Amino acid sequence: MNRHLVISLPLPVCKSYAVFGALRYEAARLAGKLTVEMTTGCMIPMMSVGDIGMIRQGPAPLGEGDIVALKRCQSCIVHRFLGRRGGGGFYHQGDMVIVPEVSHPEDAVVGRLVVIRRGSRLLHLDHPFIKVLSRLFVRITRLEAGFLEMFDLEKTRLAKLLMVWHRFWSTTLWSLCWFSLSRPERDRYTV
Repeated sequence: MNRHLVISLPLPVCKSYAVFGALRYEAARLAGKLTVEMTTGCMIPMMSVGDIGMIRQGPAPLGEGDIVALKRCQSCIVHRFLGRRGGGGFYHQGDMVIVPEVSHPEDAVVGRLVVIRRGSRLLHLDHPFIKVLSRLFVRITRLEAGFLEMFDLEKTRLAKLLMVWHRFWSTTLWSLCWFSLSRPERDRYTV
């Protein structure tokens, strides 16, 4: 079933970036095909700048290690879901950092990324091997964050070494995933 959204607004209103972005988001949401393009390096190497993430919307429960798109103010951020918080909300972080962020009340989960497109290759995030590696990634990152907190290492040389170690093993892990599990693109919008 195809749904169409016709929007008719005066030209000055359409020139507002915030209004245009909100309308584009709403039109894509109604059509059921949301994508997000990475513009920062916070998820390198799993997602590089320019990669396209295809989002599955809906009430599906989030699992530890899932990559989620969060709507924050007028932008969308892509981070890894770490788990729920006791008082509501959840923890999330980019793959290039060790210390997690806590979701803010204005954060809203847009959906879970199910496919990443890099050039002409697709990586399906529902693959069982990627699910296991994502959970393992979260747990190792939690250990690293625990070391930082336990030894108050945030401003020491040891913290820098830990960050170098984190970037080395995470880059190796996700690069191997891309090398071994990504497939040539056939249908761009199959989710």
